[in-house]
Amino acid sequence: MPPIRLFSIKKTDNMTAFDRFGRIRNFPTPQSIVEEYFDVRLEHYERRLHDLRQRCEREAAIARNRSRFVRDIVEGQLAIMGESNGGREALRKAEIEQILRSKGFSAFPSISSPNQTTSSGVGYDTTVDTEDLESRVSDDFAYLLDMPIRSMTAERAEQLARRAAKASSDLENLQRCSREDLWQRDLSAVSEYIAVNKGSV
Repeated sequence: MPPIRLFSIKKTDNMTAFDRFGRIRNFPTPQSIVEEYFDVRLEHYERRLHDLRQRCEREAAIARNRSRFVRDIVEGQLAIMGESNGGREALRKAEIEQILRSKGFSAFPSISSPNQTTSSGVGYDTTVDTEDLESRVSDDFAYLLDMPIRSMTAERAEQLARRAAKASSDLENLQRCSREDLWQRDLSAVSEYIAVNKGSV
């Protein structure tokens, strides 16, 4: 990691800079600049904490669903392909989606999916054309259906279960964490780095 160079010498008799609203103003002291942006940084830590919680919650849910999916396939409780579905012909994606939903598996549409609901309020198409339906649902359970065949083992199911447990534990820690705690952790990390690299900072 390169030196972070936190310290430098600057004249403080004319400190003109942008304030939190993008307006140019003169700051009387370095401390006044810190105070100006304190609340701004705190707001960003709130956003960061929210994003971390959402990401961790998603990861935990995906790992739980994957573990259950693999286990159900291995134990023959989920019949969606080959001989496991009673010798029927291959199922369409729409049929597989219906089975997965009926079994309680969660759908996680791809972020880049053109059919995903947008901030403008435009959501999923409600037409019932079979080919269109198959196209629309193809991303909802891709995180399950795109798993390689070699993943369909009891060992992989146990590994995914452990991953889900860790993600759930991380989420619980984040739920107890405040934005101030997150900021303090970053400050502690910077302090530790400075202490170890005194000659290069």
